[in-house]
Amino acid sequence: EIAPADALPLVHKHETQEAIDHYAALTRVRPRVGTNLHQDPEFARRTLFGGTANAGVATLAFCAEVLERGYGPAALLRSGARISYKGIRPVRAGDMITLRGRTTARGERSHDVELWVHAQDGRLRGVGEGTVIL
Repeated sequence: EIAPADALPLVHKHETQEAIDHYAALTRVRPRVGTNLHQDPEFARRTLFGGTANAGVATLAFCAEVLERGYGPAALLRSGARISYKGIRPVRAGDMITLRGRTTARGERSHDVELWVHAQDGRLRGVGEGTVIL
């Protein structure tokens, strides 16, 4: 259980293949060579993921949204702020994910946080952590 004083705002996201495709198109800085597990369902079925999955950096952006809702939009822009995310299971098209977080330590000018990403099946999809600057 997370103590109310430590809880960050919940963020809910419905992942779609359209959003996965759109994210891939927006972040492409050079022509893609070959297939990828985000946009090519046939190729992705043959990988260890067994189907298309969103890019982990997209879920990292959702984690950043949790911190921005809790601490304001500048909390991750200040010097010394950081955030990281580690995927444990893929986030797939059709998943409804819930992101939760809590403050784990409070300093005079910073807070450390932990984050969790769960899907509608209750299974953990990934974890994150970071430091926001107040």
